Amino acid sequence: MMEKAKLEKDFSDSTKIIFEHSLEIEGKTYLLVFGHHINGGFICIPNRNIGCEVSDLPYRSDYNKQKLIEAGLKEKPAQMIADYIEESVKSISNN
Repeated sequence: MMEKAKLEKDFSDSTKIIFEHSLEIEGKTYLLVFGHHINGGFICIPNRNIGCEVSDLPYRSDYNKQKLIEAGLKEKPAQMIADYIEESVKSISNN
């Protein structure tokens, strides 16, 4: 008999999608799903098979760029996406 996965904890109440945007960078599309989970920020780029934790705080562009590179993005799109996250977080914080 095959073993089934067992739910350990449910953090659904701590999870929020902040935005889902499609960006064009150098002629390529990047679908960004940015949000917050129990441990902080996350970004998923499903059409590029990328997902990682990132900061959901302003002024963390360098940290987010590094996390995106570690997840498999090249440097230029990682920088542009990290900058986009930073500007979006600042804009949301000011509203």
